[in-house]
Amino acid sequence: MPGTMPLTSVAMRGQEIGEVGIELLRTELTDAVATHRHVAVTLQPELVIRESTVGR
Repeated sequence: MPGTMPLTSVAMRGQEIGEVGIELLRTELTDAVATHRHVAVTLQPELVIRESTVGR
């Protein structure tokens, strides 16, 4: 189609996000206040190249 731009998207895995969130919450609820520490979590996104962009 003339004038259209193919799309590529980033998939964020909902199950992985939920599992990590539950584990962080469980740790918050069970660890003693004296041992509390903040944790930064970086999840690896997945680049989804749609068929319309292959070979361009």
